[in-house]
Amino acid sequence: MPFPPLFNGLETPECVQLRSELFEIAWPVLENRIQDVLREANRQTLEEVDSFLKAAEERDGAKIPAGFIITGPNIASQDLLFEQLAEALCKGGERAACVRLRSTEAPNLKATLKKIIRDASSARDVREGDDADVSVGRDGRKYLDYDLEALNVSLQMQPSRRVVVAFQDSEAFDNALLTDLIQLFHSWHDRVQFSVLFGIATSVELFQARLLKSTSRHLYGAQFDVVQADSVLDSVFKAAVAGSQAVLRLGPSLLRSLVERQQEQVAGIQVFISSLKVSFCATMSLSAGC
Repeated sequence: MPFPPLFNGLETPECVQLRSELFEIAWPVLENRIQDVLREANRQTLEEVDSFLKAAEERDGAKIPAGFIITGPNIASQDLLFEQLAEALCKGGERAACVRLRSTEAPNLKATLKKIIRDASSARDVREGDDADVSVGRDGRKYLDYDLEALNVSLQMQPSRRVVVAFQDSEAFDNALLTDLIQLFHSWHDRVQFSVLFGIATSVELFQARLLKSTSRHLYGAQFDVVQADSVLDSVFKAAVAGSQAVLRLGPSLLRSLVERQQEQVAGIQVFISSLKVSFCATMSLSAGC
């Protein structure tokens, strides 16, 4: 989509085109630098979660390993963190199969089990039935695609029988659904080794208070604190705007307004990056000499 002209429509078509070309060259460089900062900010959390799950692999017990990841109030901005977790913990499926769940993808138990089984299975033969989808194993037996036996059969052909289920915005999930899933995972522990990760905006205590005590007894885990937004914002600011390699300098008034809005609205870091992108796009007209 072409850039709209600035200055109440007075910007010439030539300047609009030049600004667009400069932006397409410069912004990807800056965006990659910002992504590097965000990934580095998550590095310690990733290493801690990885160590915890490695230790859990050696632990022989019936309880489900659970990582409680305290993301702070801006959980919507933590997509990158859970993407990195999936990459680090489940690369190639050699250690485990990974499933990322958002509350919008889990309206009920059947739909959630379908997604878990689909995402955790590396290859399946799925066919439509009259009333329900059916998964066909190598022995020709058919399983409903929300039956964990289908997952069990699929994992027998994979390097690992472990499954990591990450509830990205766990506090938005229905309490009864979480309870049912945890109880199911526990009942299958001798066949499929489930681990769970919970993204938590408030605290572990408040989250656990939502669960039945009988359900909580099925879990053993650890808490992991993500680097909070203020610290990440400072790092992004230095890399994108104040660093020696910054390709464009933004004025102090504009920067002050961006930072103040970020603090007043308690917005996620992605909101700041989006605002920076818009500002970057607009100021390209000045660098273009228009």
